[in-house]
Amino acid sequence: MKKNILIILSIFIVNASAYSQKPKKRGKSLTNVAPVAKAGKDMKVYPGTNISFDGSKSWDVNGGKLEYEWAFPIPLVGKNNPAFYKTDTLKSSNKKSSINYAKTFTKTFSFKLPEKLPPKSEFIVKLRVKDEGGLSSTDSLVVEVLKPISADSMAVIMAAQEEKKKSKKKRKKSNISTLSKGYLRVVLFLCKKMQLIV
Repeated sequence: MKKNILIILSIFIVNASAYSQKPKKRGKSLTNVAPVAKAGKDMKVYPGTNISFDGSKSWDVNGGKLEYEWAFPIPLVGKNNPAFYKTDTLKSSNKKSSINYAKTFTKTFSFKLPEKLPPKSEFIVKLRVKDEGGLSSTDSLVVEVLKPISADSMAVIMAAQEEKKKSKKKRKKSNISTLSKGYLRVVLFLCKKMQLIV
């Protein structure tokens, strides 16, 4: 009897821990509802630096798979950018202006910005997600180009960004272990209450 309770509690801990570490899935619904696109936060960047886009926070209410379509203004990516493998170029024009976009169809995407982007210019990057039922939604973010800085200053900034990424990963790991310790405390408390542990 005590072994069975201990096994059940162990299974509960493993499941609770796994559930808390994964994003919550939305339940299946009889009616297809449009997905939610999440392009991310606006960015301030320097010319010539690497830039990354992540649409993984987008989700489908019905729990289905999503198709991703990023649209980048041509001046932001530069012409003939080698990062755009398997992309399309969309040209749409009206009486006053012409809009050119380079597109890619992945959840996440990175590329190097051109060296000669005009300072203080702003570009709108669009993300469109489409669910299995054909419904879609869009989100966008603004990429603002900052005034270029010296190579030495850029190296310091890049090193600081890399260090920030590393510390973020460490914090995430420590949060998970803290969570697991919390579950362990609950199990030990319950076991003591049920007199499974002396």
